[in-house]
Amino acid sequence: MPELNNTWKDFFNKENVYSYAKASMDLYDYLKSLDGEYNSIVIPSRGAMPFLRNASSLNYLKLQTFENRDERFAFKMESLKDCLGNYCVLPFSADPFDEFNSKSIRGFWVKVLKDLIDAKKDSIYLKFYRFLVEKVAHEEWYHSLHYNLPNDKFIFIDTVVSGQAICEIIEHFKENHLNNFYLILIVDENGEKIKPEFKRVLDHYIAMQQCTLIKVKKLYTEDQGPAVSGIWSTVYPQIMSKLNEKYEWAKDIYGAGTFYTKVSSSRKINGFNTHQADYNLPVTIMYSTLSQHISMVLQYWVRNEVLEKNRNIGSNCLTDEIVHAMIEKNNQSLDQLLSFSFQLDAEHLDELIQNNENPLDRETTKRLSTPRLAEKYDEFDVSVSSSHLVRISFPESKVTDLLNIFEKDYMTLNNVFHDSPFERINQRVK
Repeated sequence: MPELNNTWKDFFNKENVYSYAKASMDLYDYLKSLDGEYNSIVIPSRGAMPFLRNASSLNYLKLQTFENRDERFAFKMESLKDCLGNYCVLPFSADPFDEFNSKSIRGFWVKVLKDLIDAKKDSIYLKFYRFLVEKVAHEEWYHSLHYNLPNDKFIFIDTVVSGQAICEIIEHFKENHLNNFYLILIVDENGEKIKPEFKRVLDHYIAMQQCTLIKVKKLYTEDQGPAVSGIWSTVYPQIMSKLNEKYEWAKDIYGAGTFYTKVSSSRKINGFNTHQADYNLPVTIMYSTLSQHISMVLQYWVRNEVLEKNRNIGSNCLTDEIVHAMIEKNNQSLDQLLSFSFQLDAEHLDELIQNNENPLDRETTKRLSTPRLAEKYDEFDVSVSSSHLVRISFPESKVTDLLNIFEKDYMTLNNVFHDSPFERINQRVK
């Protein structure tokens, strides 16, 4: 029976959970402080999504910090309108081959973002993206937009390792006259892996008060697969290549794709130890353990905030000494719970991972995605990149049919938002 590999052991520990929880809390605080000046959020990265999910949960957890019902209600109403509820997820993931490069691919997605911000109804980039979502990925177009469009003053939340990707994106922001952005960058290994040439660029925007770095110990959701991030990206190489050959506007779309978020393993459609219950399967355990533990840390920290803020018990007021002692006890209980849980879960995972079915392996991502894709497509092939991008290829006849649909039904659209049921989108359309 193989052991968990060292890479996974490096990820699967309470230190990383604390680091992610702290980063999520920092993200929440930054978003609250920027709310009003910036009204929307753009997420280009699979690795950033867990942080946004955690930050969003704090809007509900922090309700308990208000003793007064009216204050709780006012906070809840305000939270419904803040930028945490207005985000757009775009798959900036780069998957270049041959002469295609990551910078040009990210340039395509900046053009998509620019036209979403401008609500440009005749945008060829939006027509293509809608086609990709609806006819290729078989998802809902307006759901993919989160029922709203990003504003021209937006917060861009991304993960950073070397800094190359975000600097490429910044260059395209400038080329497309997107200047009113604020970068919140979650950086791997406390920023030590950022290369000097990219650090200079980021330092410039920090000095301009357009960038904040949030440091984490280990950015384990970056390019490691859905077992840790809860999300994957799909790309469609044949479709991109065909369009690239035919249309000048499509020269940089290779690698463009869609996000997919249903990642928990399922006994009915996956081959993972099928005698086990769904929630006992390795992928589900790894993702749920990490996400639930981060949530638990945030809950404990909010309880500490309640103790600090609301010290009155009846007619008595707790002293600083008592409050600090209670917080210390909470923190000790939390740490013990995490240690015990990780020990049990690691032992359980060791028993489940057999035949080299490590949830971080590309083959596992392939096995997880293939039966779900089979629910959408009759004939297809799947391969997985080193960064766990799921590449889908179709028979040539299917590719031809899809491109015919794009040219007939999408390129001819006068208004890509023509059937929008949402007034907040309709008011923006030009």
